[in-house]
Amino acid sequence: MKPEKKSWTRALFAYAGGEKKKLVLSVVLSVLSVTLGLAPFYCMYGLLCQFAAGTPHRPRFVKPVRAKIRSPAPCADKEKPGIQRISGF
Repeated sequence: MKPEKKSWTRALFAYAGGEKKKLVLSVVLSVLSVTLGLAPFYCMYGLLCQFAAGTPHRPRFVKPVRAKIRSPAPCADKEKPGIQRISGF
């Protein structure tokens, strides 16, 4: 009779000892981390494919952002005692 080979999972769990749950949790979190790390690249790939096809579009739920230029605060020009004003800019 041939001796049975141990599966790699049994060998791994034997090495883990009593911490099987933590080992499984770490593997699941590692896979999730890699998946979420690749998500931005997948999104950029989809966007580049749209540009290559000539059909880029902006989703309707995204509103364009318009920057508002505000004037400096009224008290910004006044010198405060104890603070030196840096000029030359």
